[in-house]
Amino acid sequence: MTRLVSIMQPTFLPWVGYFDLIDQSHRFIYLDNVKFSRQSWQQRNRIKTASGLQWVSLTVEASQTQGDDLTKAQIKDTARLRKLLQTIAQSYGKTPCFAAVMPGVTAYLEGLSDGLPLADANIRFIDWACEMLGISTPRIRASDLVEDEDRSRRLVRLCQAAEAEVYLSPAGAADYLQEDASCFAEAGLPIVIQSYAPCEYPQLYPPFQPFASVLDLLMNQEPAQALAVIRQGRRANQPLAAWLAAQEQA
Repeated sequence: MTRLVSIMQPTFLPWVGYFDLIDQSHRFIYLDNVKFSRQSWQQRNRIKTASGLQWVSLTVEASQTQGDDLTKAQIKDTARLRKLLQTIAQSYGKTPCFAAVMPGVTAYLEGLSDGLPLADANIRFIDWACEMLGISTPRIRASDLVEDEDRSRRLVRLCQAAEAEVYLSPAGAADYLQEDASCFAEAGLPIVIQSYAPCEYPQLYPPFQPFASVLDLLMNQEPAQALAVIRQGRRANQPLAAWLAAQEQA
């Protein structure tokens, strides 16, 4: 079986496609040593409320002049997360799996403390969600493997450290990978792009809205069903060149 390795920044309360990437990989690498970017998925995401999708976020303290990465940027004002817990409880209190899922969400948010690295905060949730979903892919941190300032060379070295045979990339990274493709080719590492289309599932407050945090799926579906929903959205991965050509024709 071809050994797929994927690499992704640890984001806050990720969407379902993030977990598809982990689920179909033989090893997943948290790219935790990249620079923090304010108002990005690194610190915020969306949940479904009676008013539609609503942004929720962590407050983060980081040195922009020194370019703090996710292992140095720290969360702060965690006392305000009590309001987030109230919002989640109000939004999902009538969902089928609220009683089973909410204690874990509460433990996660109440366990965050001022000064905790953002990477740690995000990885805690992702690991918990993987456990809930039954995703057992081994997950490691880039900061524990290699350090390299060059973007493309760093990804190649991470893949090599994880004994990758193929690099599975999220679609959002395809454009810059086009610039870096020669580095992968020199290393003998093919690049394939994740193709994913989220599937509809029972959700409060119709109509259905995709692209919410995986928390929405967990609240509405039992774990085995939730993982099945994630896998239903999976499409055939495409080689980088084919994916780029398809985008040009679209």
